[in-house]
Amino acid sequence: MAPGETGLLYTDGITESVGGPVGGGEMLGEDRLHRVLAACAGMPSDAVVEHVHMVV
Repeated sequence: MAPGETGLLYTDGITESVGGPVGGGEMLGEDRLHRVLAACAGMPSDAVVEHVHMVV
């Protein structure tokens, strides 16, 4: 990985989750997770985790 890149490990508990404060009440799924993570470009790792947590 290059400086500034973030690696993320996740389980099916994330992609199969439903809801969250900004989750919209629908299952996250891998495609949506990719879109959520793309919106996190440039964020520090703790902010990425918090954003994903809010969605799920």
